[in-house]
Amino acid sequence: MKLALLALATFASAASAQSTWYVDDSALPPGNGTPASPFASIQYAHDRPTTLAGHTLVVAPGTYGERLNLTKRITVRSSGGALVTALRPVAAGTVVKLDTTIDHFAELVLDGFTIHKLGGDASVCVQGTSGTLRRCIVLGNGLGLGLLTNYDLAVESCLITGHAAGMFSTYVNFVYPKNTIVVGNTLYDVDILNNDTSKYCCYGTGSFAATPGLVTADPQWFDASGHDFHLLSSSPCIDAGNPSSPLDPDGSRADIGPVAFDATHVAFASYCTAKTNSLGCVPAISAVGTASATASVPFTITCSQELNHRPGLLFYGSNPLQTAYQGGWLCVQAPTRRTGLLDSGGNAGADDCSGSYTFDFNEHIRVAGEASLVPGAVVHVQFWSRDPGASANTNRSDALRFTIAP
Repeated sequence: MKLALLALATFASAASAQSTWYVDDSALPPGNGTPASPFASIQYAHDRPTTLAGHTLVVAPGTYGERLNLTKRITVRSSGGALVTALRPVAAGTVVKLDTTIDHFAELVLDGFTIHKLGGDASVCVQGTSGTLRRCIVLGNGLGLGLLTNYDLAVESCLITGHAAGMFSTYVNFVYPKNTIVVGNTLYDVDILNNDTSKYCCYGTGSFAATPGLVTADPQWFDASGHDFHLLSSSPCIDAGNPSSPLDPDGSRADIGPVAFDATHVAFASYCTAKTNSLGCVPAISAVGTASATASVPFTITCSQELNHRPGLLFYGSNPLQTAYQGGWLCVQAPTRRTGLLDSGGNAGADDCSGSYTFDFNEHIRVAGEASLVPGAVVHVQFWSRDPGASANTNRSDALRFTIAP
């Protein structure tokens, strides 16, 4: 009995000494909160009697299908940030509640999540009575309210977008936005005491009663429709944050928004599915460089694994698509525009898959002079080629989405 009590006391002492707990949605539930055996649920980790005021939950990247009711004075922080860590519940209702019932922020922090509502759900997405929402993206489904605050709530380096209404405070001084963007909400972006102050874009710091550093211009993201909220180099949010905030990773003044400007960010991504050609090869689209309305350097879009010495072309439009078509996939929604014919080149002699197409889209922007090819525009492109041995005698590659920089 004494040995058993000693073992129990030793375990309790070790548990009480731990102040950082780990959560991973891919872990075997329920876990014990250690790096070797993390908890599988954020709410479960929060509710453990061993999770005490001042503790931290470190949450691994992933998509967590749960709603959170946070009532303890703890920090819940994602290790990878909002672009790779999401709350996407499978049941309707408010996704996050921050409420410690203690005045003035109360040392409760939720840091680094993208917070989604269930499709068709018109509930409030985030409701705060006290605490701090930091580096979060509150992403709407076109319905309901993004954020509602009833008492002291700090909103730091966040984005609230895509809702019917963005942010509502029941009193003037009950929410403290700092380096935060509220934009792209249908009815209004910010409402204080039923006094619509819609179409505010970027907040600096201070309460609703006084918002120094207010910016009311387009934040200029790479691709809002694709949820790429990296800032373009021309964004007014760069180096526009509260001067007293910690510096950004590049050592410059803090930016406004949840994602600091990254000059190395790749401004394109592939999507959709290529059609296997008549020789069993799968064409693959790729790109090198950055699409720009003014740069003199190329933005080269390439498609490899094409049949040799076959005509082809690049077609493009403003919106994506993925629908079955002629034995493959059509990946760009009409209306589309097309370039002139290209030759795939490749080996001489017998048919093989040594062909490829190359197209400089920056040169096309300069020469074409199209009104739609301007900084901030999102473009979707796909290659078409002739393939006499395939259904409909044609082939289509996978597709590429990119944003035109200044």
